[in-house]
Amino acid sequence: MTKKNLLAALLICSALVAAGCSSKEKETEAPKQSETAAAEVKETTAATEAKVVETEAKAAETEVKAADTEAEAVAVSTEAETLETEQIVYEYTETETEEGYEISESELYALLGETETEIYDYTETETEYVMPPKPAYEVSDYLKITDDAYKNITVQVSPALKVTDEEVDSEIHDAMSYLENYDEIVVKKKEGKVQTGDTVNIDYVGTKDGKEFDGGSAEGYDLEIGSGSFIDGFEDGLIGKEIGSEVDLNLTFPEDYGVDELNGADVVFHVTLNYISELPELTDELAKELSGEEYDNVKDYVESVRSELQANYDDEYRNNVYTQIMTKLNELYPLDQYPEENVEYYVNDIMERYINSYASMYGMSVEDFISASYGVTEEEFRAQQVVPAAQSNLSQEIILTAIADKEGITMTDEELDKLLEGYAKEYGMSVEELTAGTDRETIRSSELQQKTMEWLYENVKIEEIEETEAGDLTGAAVETEAETAAQTEAVTAAQTEAETAAQTEAE
Repeated sequence: MTKKNLLAALLICSALVAAGCSSKEKETEAPKQSETAAAEVKETTAATEAKVVETEAKAAETEVKAADTEAEAVAVSTEAETLETEQIVYEYTETETEEGYEISESELYALLGETETEIYDYTETETEYVMPPKPAYEVSDYLKITDDAYKNITVQVSPALKVTDEEVDSEIHDAMSYLENYDEIVVKKKEGKVQTGDTVNIDYVGTKDGKEFDGGSAEGYDLEIGSGSFIDGFEDGLIGKEIGSEVDLNLTFPEDYGVDELNGADVVFHVTLNYISELPELTDELAKELSGEEYDNVKDYVESVRSELQANYDDEYRNNVYTQIMTKLNELYPLDQYPEENVEYYVNDIMERYINSYASMYGMSVEDFISASYGVTEEEFRAQQVVPAAQSNLSQEIILTAIADKEGITMTDEELDKLLEGYAKEYGMSVEELTAGTDRETIRSSELQQKTMEWLYENVKIEEIEETEAGDLTGAAVETEAETAAQTEAVTAAQTEAETAAQTEAE
């Protein structure tokens, strides 16, 4: 992953959103959650209620994700066919009971379009949020650095990981599985024994007390052995079995599985092993197809995959260093007051850019969304999470700007224009499209902070420690990790959102 920080530095205070809106997920996939999803949603408006499922899939397979919130929402499973970050809204009318509403397989497929049930893609209808100009303030009113202590910082991080051949092969195999002609190129091996790592095509029928239970059966299902997709014992029970054979698996569902009739239930799965799917050997022709014709031979394509994976590890290493540096700077230069207008500015930005948009996406009021996601009132949420996040963002801004002032680090119009042109080219859009909704001086401030952090990266002392040493670290190192977890999550979340938004718009 290359450095794409246009909005990341601006949005560092979004850690609370990254933490709060990421619902706790269970590993669930048929038959671990079968192909039936139970949806229990606390009624807030009326008996008719919209259920929203966000799906990100590239392969045609059923994927179930359970989302546990205080509103006890469990997302409905969808069968995705090369969908990429597509949001689907299901609307139906049912009288909800205290036990919740269970969607059968037939009803699920009805929702997916096999009847006249209306299914439509979710599209944002609200006016796009425009970030207002940031209030001006004098950094020196809050911090003026006269010492060189920031140059003497020592940070400890694990060395950057090195990409292995296995990782490269796995990445290429994953890319192959997304090809439109996957079914044509896959090799169907119809003999041999099942081993861990194999992708096995199976038919299975699940029964409880001798009767087939809803959602526990499928035909032609591709299961990767060792993926943990199914309930304990299912995949292990297939290891060593001959392709073409039939196997009965006597298993027990977890007590907290999430479906009343299956919680802790003893069941039997009758499984037929059809074949093992193997991807073909990489050829020049496949390399050309996988790279979008950027490369016409295996060697260059494989090297590009390795380089991209290594770039991701290198970026992770650099971000770890940045996080440690920022924590040390906060210790060196603690702030006891902030420009109040700017605190409010960042508070409003968090609420508008994230909270309000998420609430709208889920068809909820801001108050209900915050209550369901965080378990507090809107007023408490602002005071306990948003304001501290805004202050954290301002601390970084003030400290890095003060260091820039002392070191004479600047961000000229020419430099900023060049950076923006580079970002726009990378994303395949114009500078105007890239910067729409964001004030230029706010972008300049962000880029100045990034430039200052890069200067610090080159000037502080970095000690690389082995994994075992890192595990034994206590005291300051542990405290550092705890204090900077939110900032690290925020940078990652903001970078991801910026990249995804730009790529989506470019497409």
